[in-house]
Amino acid sequence: MIDATTQNLQILTNFKFIQHAFKKRIHGHFKDLELTAPQGMLMFTVHSKGSMKISEISKIMGLSNSTVSGIVDRLEAQGYVNRIRSEEDRRVVNVHVTDEMSKKLMSHEDMYENLMQDALKNATKDEMNQIELGLQILSDLLRREQEEKKDV
Repeated sequence: MIDATTQNLQILTNFKFIQHAFKKRIHGHFKDLELTAPQGMLMFTVHSKGSMKISEISKIMGLSNSTVSGIVDRLEAQGYVNRIRSEEDRRVVNVHVTDEMSKKLMSHEDMYENLMQDALKNATKDEMNQIELGLQILSDLLRREQEEKKDV
């Protein structure tokens, strides 16, 4: 029987390996668009959801507002996104994908789905169920922890 510390270390090691493997796959796809992985993720997020505030993008991507703002600065300098001030509230600025970049992104739209399908193509139905259940349990535990921290 494995002790809790060893088991936690194995979970962390597996998680880091999975994260690294997907990062490599994603990086390869974004390289075609001449984007870094964070830039590509931001672009696909805004492209799929439409014009968004920096704070909304930050929440979805799990990054700070300042980090997202820096990414947007670089993308704006490349002509891939525009910052558009809201007409209803001039204090609100939304990030919008340019029409030219939107066309490029549409040709790569199914990338995320294909990444997951490629990674799991050899999994049996039972393995898929186990993966789904394990990830759901981990997500639930992390959500519960976040909620507990909010209450403090």
